[in-house]
Amino acid sequence: GWTRSPLELDGPDTPLSLADPATPVLLDADETTWAATPPDPVTMAALPRLARSLDPQLRATMWNSVRLGVSNALVDPARVVDLLAVAPPIEDTADTARHLMPWVLGTVVPLAPAGTMDRLHASLQAAVERTEPGSELRLSAFRALVATESDPDTLVGWGDAGRQQPEGITLDDDLRWRVRCRLAELGAIDHADLDAALDAAPTGHARVSHARAVSSLPTAEGKEFAWDRLLGRVSVAMYEIEAAGAGLWRPGQEAVTRPYVSSYFESLSAIVAHHQGWVQAVAVDAFFPITHLDDHTAAQARAALDLDLPPGALRRLRDQVDELERRRAVAVAFPV
Repeated sequence: GWTRSPLELDGPDTPLSLADPATPVLLDADETTWAATPPDPVTMAALPRLARSLDPQLRATMWNSVRLGVSNALVDPARVVDLLAVAPPIEDTADTARHLMPWVLGTVVPLAPAGTMDRLHASLQAAVERTEPGSELRLSAFRALVATESDPDTLVGWGDAGRQQPEGITLDDDLRWRVRCRLAELGAIDHADLDAALDAAPTGHARVSHARAVSSLPTAEGKEFAWDRLLGRVSVAMYEIEAAGAGLWRPGQEAVTRPYVSSYFESLSAIVAHHQGWVQAVAVDAFFPITHLDDHTAAQARAALDLDLPPGALRRLRDQVDELERRRAVAVAFPV
């Protein structure tokens, strides 16, 4: 089992010695410091075996330390996949961009070895089966399962009321649009079908989901749909702009999105000139070409930091450039 011991360090250069170097250790177990404490290789190798023995606090500590380790190019994404294969983070039931499963899909999977999506999907299928019907954990696992499903026929079955959903899963508007969005990402649904779904139930949530889904299509039409919203050729609410940006830069669609990389940096002044207030920062952030890790994209990103942009927009740009550099460092440290 796990034991807890107090640890006091005089400073960041204080050496830390263990009686048994083969012992897995999670530092700052209750996350009471501002320290970044990524797991060492011994711990990372042991976590797939030990993850299910952790209480909720230690599971949160584990995932936060693993995430910081990846962010600082100290943890191999392939080792994270070994952990995901047995302990996907379905306990994090929130599903916004800053939470764990979006991080797994947007950061870890693209940097990990081939076959990662299949391993994650199998793990999530097992998670759905072991969770209680009707529970928040089963819903969390199923949402992630939809996002990793690669078979259009299965997705279509899940998207039909009363067909093939796991016990306790109620097919609501949110799940239907998640299915459509994944179908769009796979290129297994067309723009007209997405428009028809929106026309049938034009709620605010549906409009945002429709923007994400159409922009996720791996086609020039889908990406131009997103671009029109960024540049204001089509006037929409802020949440639709944000969703369009998320859909535009899908991992694995770099061949389609490459022309928009330079266009983004060349259009930054026009973007902030068209939008106002907080929308400027959201647009700059959501449409940053984070899926392109090549040298040319990085050079353009660094140069863009010298532009005269509003403070909010510049802050978001700096954050995204930092994230781009971090992902590039991971790709160098742990090539696949």
